[in-house]
Amino acid sequence: MQLWGGSRRSEHRRRRGELALALSLFAASGPHAIAGCGKQLGLADIDAGAPPTDGVSADGSAQGGTDGAEGGNTHDGASDGDGGKTNCLEGRLVFGDLTPLEFQGVSSAVVNPFVLGNSFFGERLVDETRSLIVGQRSLPNGPFSVETVPVLGADTAEITPAGFHPDEVFFGDPPTTRLRVTRKSGTSWQTPSDVSGIGASLRRNDRYPSLTSDGTLLLFLRVEREENGERRMLVQAMRTAGGDFTNPTSVGSNVPPGLTYPAITPDGLGLLYTLGGKTYFAERKTRESELSLAEAREIEIRHGSSPIRARSISADGCELYVTVGAGPSAKAYVARRQ
Repeated sequence: MQLWGGSRRSEHRRRRGELALALSLFAASGPHAIAGCGKQLGLADIDAGAPPTDGVSADGSAQGGTDGAEGGNTHDGASDGDGGKTNCLEGRLVFGDLTPLEFQGVSSAVVNPFVLGNSFFGERLVDETRSLIVGQRSLPNGPFSVETVPVLGADTAEITPAGFHPDEVFFGDPPTTRLRVTRKSGTSWQTPSDVSGIGASLRRNDRYPSLTSDGTLLLFLRVEREENGERRMLVQAMRTAGGDFTNPTSVGSNVPPGLTYPAITPDGLGLLYTLGGKTYFAERKTRESELSLAEAREIEIRHGSSPIRARSISADGCELYVTVGAGPSAKAYVARRQ
C-alpha cells in the first residue's frame, strides 16, 4: 500500500512535469500561436497572463526584438510584423554598396536612372549628344535591354531630365516652357505633344517631371517669372479616368534656386532632390499634403569623392538609383540601404 501510494504520487508528479514542459514549449512557439489557439480552445479569457500579440506588451509598449525576430525591423525587405513593410526610410539614411547597372549593347555613359521594378528609363551620353532610352530586364539585378526614344521636334540637348511611366516619357521643353510627353503605340513612339490639362504660359517654365508607380500622380518643378525675379514651387497634377491631368496645384512653395532633380517616390509620399551637392528626402502623410523641405533629411551616400546625384528610389525605399561622375565617364549605379 505504501509503495503503491508513493508510486502513484511519483506518477502524478511526472505527469505534471510533462504538462509544464509541454506548456512552456507551446508558449515558446510565439504569441501569435497562443492567440490563435486561445480563440479555438477558449483559453483567451481564462489565461489573462498569456503574452500579447504583435510584439506589444500588456501596457501598450513595444517589446524589444532583434532584426528578423517577431517585433523586429529589417533593412532587407523582410517583414517587421506589419505585412512586409520595411523601415529603410526611417532613422539615419545611409546608402552604400554601389553596384553599376548593366545595359546590353550600350558602351556609352548612362545617367539619371529611373527604375520601376524591371523597367528602366534614363539618358545616354555620346560625345555631346544626349538621347532618352527605356529598357526592360527579365530578372531582378539583371542587365537591361534598351531602346532609344525618338523625341521628334525637340532638341534633346535642351530638354530637362525626364520622368517616365512604362510606355510614357515626360520631359520639360525649355523652348516651349511647357511639359511634353511621348507615348509608345505598338512598337513605335508617337510625336511628342503637350501634356493635356497642365496648361502653358509664357511666364512659366515647367521641368523635372516624375510620376508615381501607378502613373496617376505627376509632380514637377514650376518656375514663374516675376518682376523681382523668379518664384519656384513644386506642383502636382492627378491623372483622371479619361487620361488627362487635372489643373496643377502647389505642394511646395519657396523652393530654393539651387534645388534640382526633384523626383516623387513610387507611392507619392516622399520626394528626392539635390541641393548644394547633397541629396535630401522629404516626406508627407498623404498625396495631397504639402512637401515640407524644411523637415527634409539628408541622404548619406557612401561612394568616395566622385560627384553623385540621386534620381529615383525603389518602392520599398531600400535601393537608391544614382549617377556617379560627370560627362562621358558618368555611370548609373544602384546604392543599397546600410
